[in-house]
Amino acid sequence: MKFRYRLLIICCTLLASAKFSLATHYRAGEVLYQYLGNFKFQVTVITYSKWSAPSNQADRNQVVVSWGDGAKDTIGRVNGPDIDPPDGYPDGVFVAADIKKNIYTGIHTYPGVPPPPNRFYLVEFYDQNRMASIANMSNSIDVAFYVEDTIKFPTDLANIGFNSSPILLNPPIDYANIGQIFYHNPNAYDPNGDSLDFKLIAPLQDHD
Repeated sequence: MKFRYRLLIICCTLLASAKFSLATHYRAGEVLYQYLGNFKFQVTVITYSKWSAPSNQADRNQVVVSWGDGAKDTIGRVNGPDIDPPDGYPDGVFVAADIKKNIYTGIHTYPGVPPPPNRFYLVEFYDQNRMASIANMSNSIDVAFYVEDTIKFPTDLANIGFNSSPILLNPPIDYANIGQIFYHNPNAYDPNGDSLDFKLIAPLQDHD
């Protein structure tokens, strides 16, 4: 059976300007999930962060994920070498000048299909803070960074909750220029072969 997903893309193209030593690093990010069976899911949080000082002081070896069923877990970074300094956690990988990609993974087993009226689990990642000097955001340095994904269990498509989320192959780290048309193709595909819809939304600060 084919399903149609509505994929919410949150792409943040940010300019760097440090104000606080511990809160100026998040550029962009996303949450993905993979179904492992028997209501068990592996969730991946991907963030893109500024590394040059003082933003590197806000680097995260671990982040907290809310699973949507009342539970939270601290999950560790899994990509890159462990050399800066060695502490048991990989350091992430640089993908462009002063842009580091961080991948965090965790596994969670849900108690079953969520009860009505929601019929979904909202997987959330929230942390401080976005980078400074985002042109279309007031005081971006004080704005929290938030991304989410939704595991849906609609009654009319009973097995959609047992699929995996779409995958975005192009990272959201483009730069936009004043007076020029901005293009971004996330190059999304669905590992279950389902069709995808896209919708632009305003950047989020929390689940509300």
